[in-house]
Amino acid sequence: MLERLRAAVPHWRRALRRRRRLLTMLTLAVALAAVLPGVLPPSARGVEVLVAARALPAGTVIAAEDLRRERVAGPLVPEGALRDPAQATGRVVQHEIIARTPVLPGHLASAEETVAVAGRSRMVVPLDAALAPHVGTGTSLRIVLSGTDPGIPRTVTAQVLEAPSDPAAAGARAPLPAGGAQIVPLVVVLSPQDVPHVAQAMREGWVSVTIFG
Repeated sequence: MLERLRAAVPHWRRALRRRRRLLTMLTLAVALAAVLPGVLPPSARGVEVLVAARALPAGTVIAAEDLRRERVAGPLVPEGALRDPAQATGRVVQHEIIARTPVLPGHLASAEETVAVAGRSRMVVPLDAALAPHVGTGTSLRIVLSGTDPGIPRTVTAQVLEAPSDPAAAGARAPLPAGGAQIVPLVVVLSPQDVPHVAQAMREGWVSVTIFG
């Protein structure tokens, strides 16, 4: 029995040596896996940025579901690319954003130009083409309407949600009103209770849109 034990000792020693080498290699692999991401350059790890989950045309009010985070290689990240959804949610798209491309500040209207749409109605109103170059997303307007008493016109306020990107082309396609002035269509948001008055004035009377301020 003792002789058998003595004969088995070398085999045990070799097995232990093999296991020690294997354990050492596993320990080194775990250590490298923990340390390597920290020593890689940012360009190799990628940068997490906000991208458009779908194509977002101009005039879109961005909702949370319109955005998602994607990891992009550092050298491919445009300067100023947004990373926090709070920086874009609720903002108005000023220039179309292609699906799966990073969202940039230049794509969005400024905070002052952003239009609050919740609880308000959208409507198309006619604008004198001469004023078209002076309006953009967020511009405040006064809409003066004909009423039952011609001497007492009604005035409502609105904000521009979407202005024509090419006022000249839009004006060329729009029909001329009775006065002959060229007009362009303007998408605005206004109080829901004002919508019937504006609609009636456009159908039966006259509407004059002026820039507020």
